Amino acid sequence: MTMKFFEKIFGRSYSREAYKRLKRDYDERSESDPQDEDERPELEKNDFAAMLLAALITFVPAIMLLVLIMFGAVWLFGRAW
Repeated sequence: MTMKFFEKIFGRSYSREAYKRLKRDYDERSESDPQDEDERPELEKNDFAAMLLAALITFVPAIMLLVLIMFGAVWLFGRAW
């Protein structure tokens, strides 16, 4: 890590002592919290029912809202003709 790295991240320059503290804290944090692939939760990829339910929960309300807006526009502007 260089001082330029911390300047880029935090947007300002630091004294040598502050830089050393930042570097020490950064190194300690990265050593104590490793991001190994073994620690990631295993995801289920072939769960069709869950994917279908998620899609329905997402798209059905949006489609209903669009249909409601279209019917509202027809009701509002269709009466003038």
